[in-house]
Amino acid sequence: MRIGINAVNIRAGGGLNHLKEILLNLDPAMFNIEKVIIWSNKSTINHIPDLKWIKSIDVSKTINSWVGLLKWNFKILYNELLTERCDVLFVPGGTYLGKFHPYVTMAQNLLPFDKIERKKYRYSKSYFRYVLLELTQKYTFKKADGVIFLTNYSHKKIINESIGPIGGVVKTIYHGVDESFFNTSRQQKDIFKKSNVPTKLLYVSIINYYKKQINVVKAFEILIKKGYDIELELVGPAFSPALVELKNYISKMNGLKNKIRYVGNVENKELQKYYNNSDIFIFASSSETFGMILLEAMASGLPIACSNVSSMPEILEQNGEYFDPNDPISISQAIEELLINKKKRIYYSNSVIKRAKQFTWEKCSNKTFQFVTTISKNTKG
Repeated sequence: MRIGINAVNIRAGGGLNHLKEILLNLDPAMFNIEKVIIWSNKSTINHIPDLKWIKSIDVSKTINSWVGLLKWNFKILYNELLTERCDVLFVPGGTYLGKFHPYVTMAQNLLPFDKIERKKYRYSKSYFRYVLLELTQKYTFKKADGVIFLTNYSHKKIINESIGPIGGVVKTIYHGVDESFFNTSRQQKDIFKKSNVPTKLLYVSIINYYKKQINVVKAFEILIKKGYDIELELVGPAFSPALVELKNYISKMNGLKNKIRYVGNVENKELQKYYNNSDIFIFASSSETFGMILLEAMASGLPIACSNVSSMPEILEQNGEYFDPNDPISISQAIEELLINKKKRIYYSNSVIKRAKQFTWEKCSNKTFQFVTTISKNTKG
């Protein structure tokens, strides 16, 4: 079997890591795969495993404009798939507008379908990009022979609130987590309101409206006023308008801004150090297709105060303290429960690692390619 992968819009972050990991963990003989042909940009191809059964094709010059991208989707890719004698097309980026069949796509971005969160970007370039993505991905999902969702929540959210019934086969396949994030030696200390070593709170995620960092900072204020000796680190890239708003708020916090540090984006190896050097993890997002960062924090054994909406309860289950991400008081109460209750922290620290071990890239890869190859065989049969 020959599988084509349209990865032209896979450039960084979770999408790139997913593509790399499912290929690294694939045994092609298990699914009778002769060749995997990947069309993408040079930057992405540099991260693709250099294996004899993988053929990578750089199409950067072909799709260097909107016109080129449209031509690629409607005509060029179809001819490429025929030339490479592909039996099935896999579209992990979620958008395909051409006529080749069978093809399997993935839903990796919830924001285009989350109309409540999307409204916060109104009149910006991001808003119109999300609207366009909703239209193109809705078309893609409707026409697809198979659709992969990352959680049952995202499946129901996208189908029920935006797309409606689709004719293809649907399957939920969880992402995996890199084994390097696991920390089974974490110790839980006694936390006192007055101590020589502040308790370190960590929130890793892009600074963005739906990530609710301002509400986390407001919750932090509440805890400081109660006398807790705590520090907060915010790690991750930023959507510029949201970062400006966050920094303006922090600058007005009398005497507290030195206790909050925005680190910016860091590489995975350095990110592990932040997990390992922190005491409590906070995840306050209100819209997630999966929650990869949450899973990394779970693997690191951090006690977690977590948003109670979107896909998070499906991933974390009953292994953390939940809060309403739109309510700073609720956030502060969840964090405080972890601060004052060492037994809970010990329990959660152990239980999140056990839960995280259920998410492996090998399992994700096998389920993905089993699904793709089955779709191919069933469609042609």
